[in-house]
Amino acid sequence: MMKNETPLQNNHITYLIQMKMNNKYRKKKKLFNLKFTLMEVVVSIAILAIGVITSLQITASGTNRMGKAVTRWKVQHMLSQAAEYYLIAGPKEQIPDLFFPYEEYRASCEIGIPDLQEGIETTYGENWNLVKLTIRITDNEGNVVGKIEMDKILRTEDIK
Repeated sequence: MMKNETPLQNNHITYLIQMKMNNKYRKKKKLFNLKFTLMEVVVSIAILAIGVITSLQITASGTNRMGKAVTRWKVQHMLSQAAEYYLIAGPKEQIPDLFFPYEEYRASCEIGIPDLQEGIETTYGENWNLVKLTIRITDNEGNVVGKIEMDKILRTEDIK
């Protein structure tokens, strides 16, 4: 006991300290005394596994779709580059690497007869003809990865 404390105050302080200690002990005891049944543990693990598997499937699906979109974009971009070059330079020219920098792909252009209604002429004057250009992008194995068809008016000497 301190000099200025009365026995009642001393008991009150001791009581408060004991209560605080008992509360700490009870909290610790409650944390370590949590009991789960085997069924609860199995169900919680199953729910967790379903969540993890679902998120992995969503991620894999998104990655797959992104890869396909990149491939489609690349093929469309190659077709656009080849079409622009053949429309400007002519269908008989070979595309230089500067304009078509894809080593694993090749571009080719074929001249054909356009699909028109009967009775419509494909020649205009003496020197001009309407033709169908078919531009194909192939890989190194010869598989066609992309194709585009367009009509263009060419001079007769550019066709032959």
